[in-house]
Amino acid sequence: MNKNISSRVKKALCGIVMLSLSGSIGAQSMSYDEDVIVDKISGISVYDGLNALTGGDSVRNHEGYAYEGWVEDFYSSGELLHKGYYENGQLKIYKNFYKNGDIERNFKSFDDVRSSLTIYFQKDIIKTDVLFKYGYQFKKDEFLNDENHTLVYQEEYHKSSDYFLLKRSYYESGTLKASFELINTKKKVFSDLAYYETGNKKLDGKHKYDDNLFDYVKIGKWTFFNSKGDASKEQIYVNGQLDEEKIY
Repeated sequence: MNKNISSRVKKALCGIVMLSLSGSIGAQSMSYDEDVIVDKISGISVYDGLNALTGGDSVRNHEGYAYEGWVEDFYSSGELLHKGYYENGQLKIYKNFYKNGDIERNFKSFDDVRSSLTIYFQKDIIKTDVLFKYGYQFKKDEFLNDENHTLVYQEEYHKSSDYFLLKRSYYESGTLKASFELINTKKKVFSDLAYYETGNKKLDGKHKYDDNLFDYVKIGKWTFFNSKGDASKEQIYVNGQLDEEKIY
């Protein structure tokens, strides 16, 4: 679970996991105040810890028995907050809702390997779209809540989940900000590019994924540019170590 989740939201999750109200398993619901359950940054993320298919390890239970079947939770004012299907106390599919009825997130499990999580701004506008494989994040897109629904970040992993195929970030204007992309599959070499918002290049270098270190190391020539597009510095790396440097 996101370490930045507010203490109020953590308390809400604790209430879900340590549930002690009376009621039949699989039918017991909870109710929450909106300002407790909806975090301004992460949204309604408290149920994510109950989702083993995305890395959650919490279990929803009552008097020692894990939840089974469909469960609905509500806002304290009566609106539907959460509807999910539980097996052994953990979620298999679920939807969360804003108080006005708009969907906040939707998790789907396609099989034991693949699943997806889509998080929304209000009015059903996609905020984040994530694909998982074997519980690991495989592909992710993030958007702004603007009239153009601007893509601001995207990433995709290799099928092994060991390293990226690509990772890109964008300015709010939609202009490419940075790009990290596999360009040599056999040697696992990546281009590493950065740009000013004007479109001028800011950085041009390469990484190589080291299977022994399980990490990326800098290789070859790295060139840095000023905002006018002129080269300001050049570095040469050998197996991750700086070998030469030239300042212009």
